Amino acid sequence: MTQVAEGQIGKEAPPATPPDWESITEEIACPLCEYNLRGLTEPRCPECGYRFAWCEILDPTLRLHPYLFEHHPERNFWSFWKTFAGHLRPIRFWKQLHPRQPSHPNRIFKYWLCILVAYLLTITAVIGATVPSVRAFSNQYRAALPKDPVLRHASLKWRFGDRFQEHATVQDCLDWEYPVSTIGIARKLLFGNRNPVGPMVLLVMFWPWLTLTTFYIFRNSLGRASIRFDHLLRIVVYSSDAVIWPCAGGVLAVAGLFLLQFGRTPLMRDSIATGWVSIFGIAALLWLTRLMVGFKYYLRYERPVTIAFISQLILVLTGVCIVAAMRNV
Repeated sequence: MTQVAEGQIGKEAPPATPPDWESITEEIACPLCEYNLRGLTEPRCPECGYRFAWCEILDPTLRLHPYLFEHHPERNFWSFWKTFAGHLRPIRFWKQLHPRQPSHPNRIFKYWLCILVAYLLTITAVIGATVPSVRAFSNQYRAALPKDPVLRHASLKWRFGDRFQEHATVQDCLDWEYPVSTIGIARKLLFGNRNPVGPMVLLVMFWPWLTLTTFYIFRNSLGRASIRFDHLLRIVVYSSDAVIWPCAGGVLAVAGLFLLQFGRTPLMRDSIATGWVSIFGIAALLWLTRLMVGFKYYLRYERPVTIAFISQLILVLTGVCIVAAMRNV
C-alpha cells in the first residue's frame, strides 16, 4: 500500500461522480458491512446506509494511514505516540481515518494494552508516593492509643462509632483505619470508607469493553445491524484512550487531599468523595463527546448524538438493574 501525506486524507471529498464500472475489475465492497457496491451510482451502501466518497473506496493510495498504530508495526513507539497525540484532536483524527483503511484488531488491542499499562503505572506511582506519609501518621496515632486493651477498645469505639462494629477485632480496626503496610494503605486509598476511587478506577478500565458489548448486542436497534466488529472496536478504543489521563490525574489530586484529611473529620472525607465523582463525571463527558465524534465522522451516523447517548444509557440502566437485583438477593 502507498502512504499519503498526513493532511491529504482529511480533505473534503470531490463531487460524487459515479465510477466507470466497466474499467474496474476488482471487487468493491462496503467497508462497514462488505456489501457488494458494484453497479451503484449513489455513494451510499443500501445494506447498512453508510455514506462515503467514491475516492475513499476506489483510490488505493488512501488505504494506508500516515501514522496510525495499526498500520505501522515497523515504528511502534512513533506510531503509538502519533496515534495518541492525534486523537487529542478527535474531529481531525476521525476525518483522517475511514473504514476503507484496513483494520487490525490485534494491533488495536495492543494499543489499548499500552494505554492501560501506562494508566496503571501512573496510579501505582501515585499510591506509592502516599505510602510514607500515611504510614508515619498511622504509627503516630497507634503510639498515642492507650496500652490497656479495654481503654484502647473504648477509644476506638468512641472515635469510629458504628464503623467500629464492622471489624471483628481491635487489630482489624487499626489495620483498616490506620494501615501501615503498603497493601493496606493502597486498599484504604482505593476502597476506604465512602471512597469511590477503586470502583471508578476499575470502571474506567472496563467501560469501553462494556460499551463495545452493548453496542454489538443492540447494533440492530441502533441502526447498523451488519456493521463489522472491528469498526466498533476502533470506535471504543480510540474514543477512550485520552479519557484515562484525566482519571489518572484525578488519582494524583485526590491522593494529595487524602494525605491532608487522613484521620480527620467525616465532612472532609465526604468532600473528597464528591470531588472524585466530579472528576470522573468530567471524564465521562469527555468519553461521550469523543464517542459522538467517532459516530459522526467515522461511522457517519445521521444522528450521532442520539446513538452515542442511547448506547451509554442502555449500559447504565443495565448496570442499575444488576446492582438492584444483587441487593435483593
